[in-house]
Amino acid sequence: QSALLKQGDVITIDSKRYEFDIDPDGLPYFIEKDNAVPQVIYLTSDGEVDTLPLTAERASWTVDIGNIGSDVNVGFDDPQISKLHALLNFSAGTYTLFDARSTRGTTVNGKRITAGTDTGAGAILKTGDRIQIGTQQLVFYQNGNEGYLVAGDDSYVIAMGPFGDITVSQRTIPRSQKQVQVT
Repeated sequence: QSALLKQGDVITIDSKRYEFDIDPDGLPYFIEKDNAVPQVIYLTSDGEVDTLPLTAERASWTVDIGNIGSDVNVGFDDPQISKLHALLNFSAGTYTLFDARSTRGTTVNGKRITAGTDTGAGAILKTGDRIQIGTQQLVFYQNGNEGYLVAGDDSYVIAMGPFGDITVSQRTIPRSQKQVQVT
């Protein structure tokens, strides 16, 4: 018997439950649900099945956002953005945006995030939230554990996968006109 799987579907094989998901590159994988340490089961590039324990380090991660050329995960070519401007944290299925004590601040839905990460303050993001970092206007979307920052002018998408992997897709504006760097 065959069935078309959708993200979030749970299947049972030999009394073990597995949740189906798709990474930002479109590759399918399963997370073993009933193990003391859940396992991610995926196909390698050679078509082999491999497993990876879903440990606390993989279940929570942070993306640093700043100016291009700085030592950050996502860098924008924008003089209004500090070297380290903001931090986007993923933990327990929730994305939280923190301002990293930037010069010009960070806003979510027009409200400035006033405290840095050391105080624990931040904005818990939900789909549709509008973020302003420097002159960059972004809209946040979440699909399961994957998060997306979409440029307000729809020119690029920054995708963050369930294991902290980050990809940028340029959409309509050439790289020479708007530059985003991912490390």
